[in-house]
Amino acid sequence: MVVMLTGATGYLGGRLLTRLKKESHRVFCVVRKSSNTESITQLADGVFSYDEFQDLYQIMKIVSPELIIHVAGVFLNEHQEDTIEELLNGNIMFSTVLLDAANRAGCNKIINTGTCWQRFLKECYNPINLYAATKQAFEAILEYYVRACGWKAITLELFDVYGPNDTRKKILNILRDLKEGESIGMTEGLQKMYLCHVDDVVEAYLCAMRLIEHQEKATSCNFAVRDEKPLSLREIVLKYLRIADKNIAINWGERPYREREFMDPEGVGRVLPGWKPQIRLSEGLKGYVNSTEEKIE
Repeated sequence: MVVMLTGATGYLGGRLLTRLKKESHRVFCVVRKSSNTESITQLADGVFSYDEFQDLYQIMKIVSPELIIHVAGVFLNEHQEDTIEELLNGNIMFSTVLLDAANRAGCNKIINTGTCWQRFLKECYNPINLYAATKQAFEAILEYYVRACGWKAITLELFDVYGPNDTRKKILNILRDLKEGESIGMTEGLQKMYLCHVDDVVEAYLCAMRLIEHQEKATSCNFAVRDEKPLSLREIVLKYLRIADKNIAINWGERPYREREFMDPEGVGRVLPGWKPQIRLSEGLKGYVNSTEEKIE
């Protein structure tokens, strides 16, 4: 299949690109002109950079993809006055022009990436922050192409993703970078999380690719990529420290919860049919720790 992949220079997108090539798909990547493409140039069938959104129309004509896998996005936990434009451009403007360009090039299938943060308090739509609101805004735009142009769409709602060689500012990476004997202040740690290994998340995208082929035209579906039961942040942190055999002092309760902290996401969303996580947390954490130790050596 000819796939146009966005977000390939990111952590999840890069792992997905590798997996798609192993499955013998032809994968083309579209990135911003300022992106560092060194990690994907040799692997992708083609890498196209855009300077203006208008460039996307010509890129889509050249590639003529059968499927869009849209992983790219601008994530900001808290927006500032000078970051709203970045959020809107990355999550709404780029995504919409990408979709329109693909539509004009004859493509009518997309696997989109959403977030559980669109479902605060387990409601159908209650965005935790402006980032989540922009993701939902694009889904509303996507629905127009589904209804008016006969697109097939699957949105995968992601929770927390972890794995080896991750450089993002996530809790495991923060703990990894602390030295023995150091301390860190945290909340009480009672908020629950679905922590899903990146390789399991990649498999969810491949499962969605199989599912979308049998989907009727002019339909859109949302599926959650999560396990059956979430764990508390405190459980996850203590499990990691035990497996890593690391002595870090956790000052529980030193920091307040966020204003809109998602305390319990259990049961949010319908899990993707035909998919379930294969990597247990203890196994995944051991691999994470080992990959960190190998880098140090």
